[in-house]
Amino acid sequence: DVAQTSHAAMDLSRGMAAAGNWSKLDQARQAAFHAVALNEVARANHARVASEQKLARLLGMDAQSAALKLPDALPPVPQQDDDASLPIDAVVKQRLDVQAAQARTARLAGDLGLTKATRFIQVLDLAAVENRNEGAARAPGYQIDLSIPLFDWGTARTKKAEALYLQSASRLAATVLDARADIVGAQTKRHLAFTIAQRYRDEIIPLRRKISDETLLRYNGMLVGVFELLADAREQVTDVRGAIEAARDYWIADAALRAALSGTTDQTTNETDKAKP
Repeated sequence: DVAQTSHAAMDLSRGMAAAGNWSKLDQARQAAFHAVALNEVARANHARVASEQKLARLLGMDAQSAALKLPDALPPVPQQDDDASLPIDAVVKQRLDVQAAQARTARLAGDLGLTKATRFIQVLDLAAVENRNEGAARAPGYQIDLSIPLFDWGTARTKKAEALYLQSASRLAATVLDARADIVGAQTKRHLAFTIAQRYRDEIIPLRRKISDETLLRYNGMLVGVFELLADAREQVTDVRGAIEAARDYWIADAALRAALSGTTDQTTNETDKAKP
């Protein structure tokens, strides 16, 4: 749309310059803007082709002959950010990487022959469940209700088993902390994307539409010229593009949050692989 508008403005400027009603400076400015707009169109077409090829590969399709049928527009951004207060304790324990780390710790206990559990301890008590200084009162840290058994280690010959088990438990605690940080970070990013997209939808685009209507009224009343009208159209398209990008960012952040809730992100998968004994 911007390229078409700039092309029309350039043709008009050429005609006005030929009639002696337009300076060479203003004509050069219109021509430069049109050239920049054409470059933007070329970049957008390249991004479209690259994205379609990447999507085809992710779907396991032939990227050269894939016939993708995509909707013409993104779904509208919801009216409210419905995950503003997620139950962190519950969703952390449901993540696949946390459940896998917990299962590895339990399996290791069985392989080491640890059967006489003396008590259960919160897994984050092995890490930073409490922040305290010498002589200061205890300050609660992360409250994730996930417990593991501690065993009767007996004689010194079971010290190796104790060390291996506590090492696995420490990895479980680190996985829990990483999972919590992953979820909170993804939740914060989605909330920011929602705020930006909502502001575009509820404030910027309605104001831009009002400005455009008022500019058109003044053009009809011969109070502004055609180039002012074309410039306003270009600015309106720019804001609409910003609104589309904000909606895109929201849905990407929403997908990232859903992946964080399940523990299927690339980062958590890599960390899980590194933690394998």
